[in-house]
Amino acid sequence: MKYTNFFMVLFTLQTFAQLNGTKKDVFFILSEFKVKDVRTNGIDYTKKALEGENNLFFYKDNETNEVLFSNYWKKTASQSYGPIYNLEFKYFKETYENYEREEYKFKWSYKNTYEEKVGTCDADLFLEYKPMGIYFDLKLIAENLDELHYRGEFNGTMSYIKHLLNK
Repeated sequence: MKYTNFFMVLFTLQTFAQLNGTKKDVFFILSEFKVKDVRTNGIDYTKKALEGENNLFFYKDNETNEVLFSNYWKKTASQSYGPIYNLEFKYFKETYENYEREEYKFKWSYKNTYEEKVGTCDADLFLEYKPMGIYFDLKLIAENLDELHYRGEFNGTMSYIKHLLNK
């Protein structure tokens, strides 16, 4: 991840926390997911996501050590964010037919900055290690059974997320 992007996102998350009256203002970005394709219940929202500079993040609250997930829209400085829990992990070795992959399943309790809505999603995240980079495929299933599907490029590391499995 480019350092300028990292610090801009870090500053934005800190500013967001301060504007919303939280005392926590120090976050550390663990990983970034550059969104390249978005579908909601099968309807293509890719153009809107690209224009809004939609990215996804895992980040850590340095005060509580809690890991949070964010669906962040840079153009509007809005997001859905919240903690993850019930984390599961599977590793798939590279085969003749498939690249090396990792699967992460977790629950995500979110709230939105742009409206009062809160909720919980089931998340299924795949990382695929291809010769040109690491790509992700994320499905979120909301409690109303809406399905949000994101695909794109992965930057960062999942080592801290894996560390949570051993706690």
